[in-house]
This record gives sequence, C-alpha cells and structure tokens, in this order.
Amino acid sequence: MYDAVLANWCIHNNTASGNTHNHCQFPRNIFNTNDTAALFIASANFTQGYVDIAMNSFYTDVSGFQFTMHGITIQNVVSLVDPTDFPVDIRYTTNNQVMAVSPVDSFIHRSATTTMLCRIYYSMITDTAICINHITDIVNRDAERMVANIEGECVASEITGIASIMKPAALAVIPNPATDKAMVHVDENVSAKHINVFDLNGKLFEVNIQFVKDNWYSMDLHNLPQGVYMIRVEEKDVRGVARLIKL
Repeated sequence: MYDAVLANWCIHNNTASGNTHNHCQFPRNIFNTNDTAALFIASANFTQGYVDIAMNSFYTDVSGFQFTMHGITIQNVVSLVDPTDFPVDIRYTTNNQVMAVSPVDSFIHRSATTTMLCRIYYSMITDTAICINHITDIVNRDAERMVANIEGECVASEITGIASIMKPAALAVIPNPATDKAMVHVDENVSAKHINVFDLNGKLFEVNIQFVKDNWYSMDLHNLPQGVYMIRVEEKDVRGVARLIKL
C-alpha cells in the first residue's frame, strides 16, 4: 500500500524545476512522529455478517491505510467514505489484510469527529473474538507514515465453523443518518430501479436514485419525511436490506 501512495504522490505532485522539491526522488521512507491516527471496530452485525471499522484522525489528512483483522475470514470490503471525496481502491488478501489508496491522490480529510472507514463482510468466524490485529501503515497526505494506534476492544463472538450458504448483498448507506442526500453501495451491478425505500410499515416511497460509479448510487432525500426507512435491494440473486435514518 505504501508504495502505491508514493507512486501517486510522485505522479500527481512532481513539478520539479529549479529549487522545487522533486516528489519522485526514491527511496523515500519518512516516519512522521507528530501525526497520529487510530482505528477501531465501530460495530458488528452478526445477522448480516459484517464489522464496521472507523478512524480517528483529528489533525491530519490520510491518503492510505493497511491493517489486518483477526477472528474472521474476509469475504468482501466496502469503503464507507463518500466516494466523491475519497474515490478509493480498497482490497483485501487471503490472510485478512485490508488496504486502501486513492488512485487520484485524494485524501480522507481530518475531522474533529470519527470517520467511518470501511465495512468488512466475512464468510466465517474463526475465533471467540474479532479484532484489529495489526496496523501495517496509515499514511498522511505528504506520503509519510504516521503513528498508528488500535483503539477500543475486540468484539466477542461465537465460533460457528460453518459458512452461510446465502449472504446478503454487501449493502452500505452513507451518511447515516442523512438529511438531503445519501449514497448507497451494492457489491453487484444492479439497476437503480431495483433499489427501493420502505418505511417500517412497508410503505414504498418514490425516491430519485441515480447511478454514480463503481456500484455507488446517489439517493435524493429532499422529499422524504423524517423517520426510519429500510433500503431494500432485490434483483435476481442479489438481495440485501439496510436501515436509513432521515433527519
């Protein structure tokens, strides 16, 4: 992941001339002890089979991250950062590493509040606790490695040893709660007409839903009354439900 960040930093920022700094001078391996960020498990949903990872980075913009999970077998990873702010290439490996970097050299902007980072879907629970086992790197906007901490506790779980035959669609809704707009992600290509909004009584609401990119859809919530809704995706073998709070 760090090499990818350096390559982006070189491609998008190298304007070396005269005394201007050359961003493509390698090797480069700077560790900034003044910049700190932390990852933690924000929530776990054992019904739909996922854990949400959040980040605290109060003073520094982040351009990439890489960490390892323990206690699950990863099936899929979805970014929870608004793709219009941080279009990201996020991946996972068979040894439960999650890594992400933006191919266009954008950043997760520092925030005084917690940033929801990614949703990790799992196919199997392999231990009595689900944890962030290790952080390989969190990299700031200047392509420098940062002090990276693991906050919070592990999530207690029960060993099932049996993978579910059917998994819900990798469905994510951000921000949530939302006011005038929300973004919906599904891990399969679906038609916007198969993404529907219901209230808790089962009433269907007409909401303008438009495809954006990379399986992301934009929902116009201006005409939706305040309340709690269910976002339902159902097309062929792709099915999933997520809750949305409209403020």
